[in-house]
Amino acid sequence: MPDMVEPMVLRSFHLPQSMEDELRGVAFTLRCSKADLLRYFISRELSQFKQQHGDWRRWSSDTIRLLSDKVQRDESVQRLLQRDIERIG
Repeated sequence: MPDMVEPMVLRSFHLPQSMEDELRGVAFTLRCSKADLLRYFISRELSQFKQQHGDWRRWSSDTIRLLSDKVQRDESVQRLLQRDIERIG
């Protein structure tokens, strides 16, 4: 009997062109898909994030506020958010 396969969901998000170019180049060099690379990178980052900050279900309000501020102040997040706002407006 085959192993149970975890269901997948489709996610769509924008990347800066330079990041897309890097992703394409790495995928080509490693002979794998960009989707496989994204899953690999996200899995590693989430694992490291969980090791550093613990399970998100148990975060204190101070931890939530600190991490939320950290993510929202990230330069790339701010730049892409501004671009999305301009596109909508």
